[in-house]
Amino acid sequence: MWFEAIPAALWVLSASICIGIAVLSVVRSHYGRSSKPVRPVGWNVAKCHILSLITGLLAYLVYLVIGAGYAKHVQKLYTQVGFVSAIVLAALIIADVLLLILQSRRAERSHIDEVLSGAVHTF
Repeated sequence: MWFEAIPAALWVLSASICIGIAVLSVVRSHYGRSSKPVRPVGWNVAKCHILSLITGLLAYLVYLVIGAGYAKHVQKLYTQVGFVSAIVLAALIIADVLLLILQSRRAERSHIDEVLSGAVHTF
C-alpha cells in the first residue's frame, strides 16, 4: 500500500532539508575567501532546520502509530534500518547545528571587521 511509504518519505524529506541547509551554510560562509562578508543565519534557514527536526521525528512517530498495519516484510525492513536511519538523521541534524554555529561565528567576526574598518581614528 502507498501509506507504507509515509515514514520513508518523511525521513527522506528530513534528510534532504538537512543536506540543503548544510550546503547553504557552507556556501554562505565563504570558506577560503576571507574578503567576502559573511551574513548571519537567516530566520528562514532556522525555520527549515526546525522543519527538518519535526519531519524526522514524525517519520518514526508515524511508523510507531500505524506500523502495525503494514505488511510483515515492510515491518521487517523498517525494523532492520530503523536504528541506522536514526543515527544518520541525528548526525545530519547535529552537522547542521555545527555548520550554522560556524556560520554565525564567521558572520559575527565579519561584522566586527566591517565596523572596525569604518571606525574613525582621532588621536
